[in-house]
Amino acid sequence: MHAKIKTITLFLFLFNPLFVSLVNAECNGNQCNLERESSGMWYGDANLIGEVNHDGFSKEPYAKWFVDAYDNYQANPRILEKVRKGNAAANEEYEITVFMGTWCGDSQKQLPRLYKILDQSGFDRERMSVHALGIASNEFRRTHNGVAEKGQNIHRVPTIIVSKNNVELGRIIESPADTLEEDLLTIIQGGSYTPPEHILEGEINRYLERNGLEQFEENIDSLANDFRDKGIKKDELDSYIAYNLLYAKRYKEAAAVINMMLLIFPEAGHLHLTLARTYELLKNDYRALNSYRNAFHYINDDGNMDLIRGALSRNAEPR
Repeated sequence: MHAKIKTITLFLFLFNPLFVSLVNAECNGNQCNLERESSGMWYGDANLIGEVNHDGFSKEPYAKWFVDAYDNYQANPRILEKVRKGNAAANEEYEITVFMGTWCGDSQKQLPRLYKILDQSGFDRERMSVHALGIASNEFRRTHNGVAEKGQNIHRVPTIIVSKNNVELGRIIESPADTLEEDLLTIIQGGSYTPPEHILEGEINRYLERNGLEQFEENIDSLANDFRDKGIKKDELDSYIAYNLLYAKRYKEAAAVINMMLLIFPEAGHLHLTLARTYELLKNDYRALNSYRNAFHYINDDGNMDLIRGALSRNAEPR
């Protein structure tokens, strides 16, 4: 995601209001290049949402990052030729679906490069679809109607999905492992390709999408054992919890994921603190207070300790 966003604490997004309105646009008889007018700390004045075509990226304020990045990117000509040959050998059966955010620095970097690579390799743009996801909390990482991304396990942007005959061959998540053209070639040639990061948060996201919160909570012990065996790190899901769940106001799911992580890392003070704040958002003061007490035992830094002491001084009663 956006490089600046990664440096922000788990709580900051919870208090960042965005004021949003919808501007309609028509394109080839279909609704596309919809625009959200917004004001916020990082996101500028406007963002696209829903299906977008090249015309959408060619107008301001998007052109200021799209046009120069497209013009300046120099793909490896040897790799481009192999991509071209692979595309021709497949009788033009490949399709590419992109989920991105016009507010996202990685999307601003990778999408113009993708267009340049596909144009230079002879890929038909008619077989490429681009979907811009929202930034406001009520539609974070979602399109305006929630259709295109449903069941696609989109937990980071950009996500570039390569398919053939409606079967997914591979996806590039956020940033390529090598270069974008090399990653595309690996996928087209049927090589083993796994996005270099964010694998485990993708598994969590897929589980919640397919099975729902109730089944997650029922199987929380076995899930914890599974992720412990996979070598998950105690801070590996921090961004997912903050941006996919808490910022999107999916508080119950956030609490469930944090509780699973605490089964693996019971002394992770920052997780206890995040859980306490999540329970406050759920208006469960009793559990929030217990989580603050747990955080008190494992956190040493002065800033967070002041927050914890303040919470512990409240007269919270069970609801």
